[in-house]
Amino acid sequence: MGVITVGIKKDPLTKIHAKHLIEQMKFSGIHYEFEIKEFLTEDNQALDQPYDTKERGGQFVEELDDLLLNETVDIVIHRLKNAVRLDVNERMNEYIPLRDDHRDVLISKDNILLKDLTEDARIGTNTARRFAQLSLLKEGLQTKQISGSIGSKVQQLHNGNYEAIILSAESVKRFGLSESIITEYLPVDEVTPAAGQGALAVKCLSENKLLDAFIKKVDDKQTHTAILTERLFLQTVKLSANFSTGCFAAVNGDNIELFIAIITENKEVVLRAHALGDSPESVVNAAIEALKEKDVTNIIV
Repeated sequence: MGVITVGIKKDPLTKIHAKHLIEQMKFSGIHYEFEIKEFLTEDNQALDQPYDTKERGGQFVEELDDLLLNETVDIVIHRLKNAVRLDVNERMNEYIPLRDDHRDVLISKDNILLKDLTEDARIGTNTARRFAQLSLLKEGLQTKQISGSIGSKVQQLHNGNYEAIILSAESVKRFGLSESIITEYLPVDEVTPAAGQGALAVKCLSENKLLDAFIKKVDDKQTHTAILTERLFLQTVKLSANFSTGCFAAVNGDNIELFIAIITENKEVVLRAHALGDSPESVVNAAIEALKEKDVTNIIV
């Protein structure tokens, strides 16, 4: 094993994450060379679609997993924002490094706060999850679809296409943009992030004991517990494809805090929940009970 091959989806942000993680692995004592191999997946053909859908996430992750199972690559790395709800193949071990900033951020012209934007302000974003939650915070906002790279989105703001845009904090920071362009960080109880936002999965074959022993060094226990909690919620509450979900778990020692927002295809927040527990199971059960108390349309079954 002179060179460790790393399979990733062809995606600029994933590549940045992978390079950073490789440096972490080298620092932890993995004295091998790494080669990143990028693969075009089926969802690369539909980049104008929101990422937080079950179908697209499952599609590209399964393609990467097949590369690992066929031993085309030694490890795979992917963003968990796209694939939290998916189970890990029994032949693989999954490790979760320390999570990047999980929050969404507002970037506006002249650094105007969300609460101070005019009622007809145009806000660019690309998910129903963000559309819906923003509409609750400020009446009259015009939320509009925005596409392109991170740099392109910022340029569209400067060109006057929007008064503000919403991005993930991790994308702003990982692309090397100055943190000074961020007008404000949006609290998770008001704009709940997508499950897995800011987190990565690193997978290898469990039978490769030497490589597995190396890779597990990058696993962060609290982040891993948070991801297991978010995964358990999404797997337990089987919503139809007409719904988007904000789902974020924060872990502090033995305590887990879970924030949930369920959004319809019409971009309306229909249910919110906040729960505390000392295990993924207990906090997910508490969140589901809280949702059921508010659920008058039997969304939660």
